[in-house]
Amino acid sequence: MKKGAAKFREGFFWKLFLGHAMLVLLAMVACLGVATVLFDRLLDEQLTNSLLAHAALLEQQTAAEFQNGDATRLDQRFKQWAKENPNGIRITLIRADGEVVAESTVHPALMESHAEREEIKQALQSGLGQSTRWSNTVNRDMKYVALRVGSGDEPIGVVRVSLPVQRIIAQAGATRNFVWMIAGLILVIAIALALGLAKLCTGPVARMAIAAQELSKGRLSTEAVAEGSDELAVLGHSLNRMRDHLRSQLATITHQRDYLQHLLARLHEGVLVANASGRIVLLNPAAAQQLGIPEPILVDDQGFEGMAIEACVRQPELRELLVIKKLTTASDRLEESDAQHGFAEADGRQLEIDEKQVTIPRTDGCATVLARAVDVDLPEAPAPIDGKGSASVNSGRLLVLTDITDLQRTIQVKTDFAANASHELRTPLSAIRTAIETLATMNLREEVDDAAHFMDIIDRHSHRMDKLVTDLLDVSSAESVTKQYDTESIDVSSFLVELDSSFAGRADAKEVAFRAESRQGDFSLTANRYLLTLAVDNLVDNAIKFTEAGGKVQVTAAEACDGVEISVEDTGCGISLEEQERIFERFYQVDQARSGSTLRGTGLGLSIVRHAVAGMRGSIDLGSELGRGTTICITIPNGEQRNTDPRKRGDATNSTA
Repeated sequence: MKKGAAKFREGFFWKLFLGHAMLVLLAMVACLGVATVLFDRLLDEQLTNSLLAHAALLEQQTAAEFQNGDATRLDQRFKQWAKENPNGIRITLIRADGEVVAESTVHPALMESHAEREEIKQALQSGLGQSTRWSNTVNRDMKYVALRVGSGDEPIGVVRVSLPVQRIIAQAGATRNFVWMIAGLILVIAIALALGLAKLCTGPVARMAIAAQELSKGRLSTEAVAEGSDELAVLGHSLNRMRDHLRSQLATITHQRDYLQHLLARLHEGVLVANASGRIVLLNPAAAQQLGIPEPILVDDQGFEGMAIEACVRQPELRELLVIKKLTTASDRLEESDAQHGFAEADGRQLEIDEKQVTIPRTDGCATVLARAVDVDLPEAPAPIDGKGSASVNSGRLLVLTDITDLQRTIQVKTDFAANASHELRTPLSAIRTAIETLATMNLREEVDDAAHFMDIIDRHSHRMDKLVTDLLDVSSAESVTKQYDTESIDVSSFLVELDSSFAGRADAKEVAFRAESRQGDFSLTANRYLLTLAVDNLVDNAIKFTEAGGKVQVTAAEACDGVEISVEDTGCGISLEEQERIFERFYQVDQARSGSTLRGTGLGLSIVRHAVAGMRGSIDLGSELGRGTTICITIPNGEQRNTDPRKRGDATNSTA
């Protein structure tokens, strides 16, 4: 920038300086030429007048003697005067017939007739004659002025005064040298003035050029210096107004861009826009995350704009969706009604919307994305100012990516839940229906023992159905997002006493030692009694169910820094590492061969526990060793609790082996 500005300043300076210098030089040459001509003319006139004055004076002084014929005295007087006045002036006295009678430098007898001399003939005719010519007498160029003596009708002769041309030239040369000296001084002064004027003019212009270059590069902090009221000041004010206008427009564009980027960054859906040349125009962070773009590309300062689609989108199905389609009319839509796509209105036209479900592998597993693509009209970008390249195309493709992994998982969970619930209900119903059909064909009086057996089947399976329905209701209640659970202060010791009385009979019937106690005496817990009872009851029920005769189940409660810990420990069959990851799933049951129970569970108990603890914002820790027993500890924060959706909070289970 500085180099270009300096180059501009130097170029403009020399142009302006040389222009002024040439103009001054031409003016000086023209003036000197005219002055020289005028000087030569003036000098010639002055010499002529001077010689004429000498001739007139001599004519007055010598007229009488010349008329009396006293030529010898005149000749002597002329020579004496030439000695006394060595100014180079030569005096000649000539009769009317051309004979030389007196001469200041040469003896008259040695001179030829001057009757044919031009100045002599002019003087005899008009009274005055002058000429410049070569003199054979003195062998040099002479300037002659002749004056007639006597009347025009009867002239006596001519008095001629002459001066060597070399002397005239010498006098003119000295004068010219003086004139050239003055002209040189004037030229130096003029060049200095031109130099100062060039600097004075190029300084503001160079500053304007620098300001314009800075503005053209987008540096809107540059201010053009505008002083005075001349044209440069007007230009500076105009540049400053243009800068302010550009700054305002840029601020508006920046605000709109930041607003758009903020909105796109807040979107959970991924948005990708590509142009017809296969280049990315827009890609928001959600799309980058869903597409699994590597970290080096994400931190690239250049962003995604201008990148090839292949560099960002690695899934062939998504690349296919980014191929620009043509706008389709309503009639075309009817003809392609069997195609698997939708349509949207756009300016009275039908836009073809393509949809695909794409599975994208990630480091944490596979994600399912619903991709929808449609043709869009992009704002047409102007051609580059430098003329290189061409204007960009104005058609593109919009791709919207919606992560439906959780939705798919939820649908699958609901499907599995319905299937599992149907299966679990169908099993006891089938047994009851079979038993009833068998009883209907039996002779109850004769087959009393067999009838009692089938009645026992009906009783057991009806209890199983009742338990299953109860557990399903508990799961539904624990998972309820909208239901609010009020909290209350619960005396932990009293709660454990009630728990002991509730399960003591069932534990004794199975010959399992059961005990519930507090390690720290009396203390209270602020929580929802229904959720707490639901969680602990299911844990104790599972512990007794999977503990063989002679084993023990112990419930202990203690205060912790982050709430109250209630642990249920048994000496039952234990849970393998593989099963520990799934026991909190609905309807999942451990191997019945290790349970020691003659009645299968519903597989919903631990799922109920998980959701009940999550509803109290608590956590679960699991520790189990196959063949030695299981310990499950739940931690409940001591404070006001409200029911929250465990799906939004994440799984409350923290399993450890």
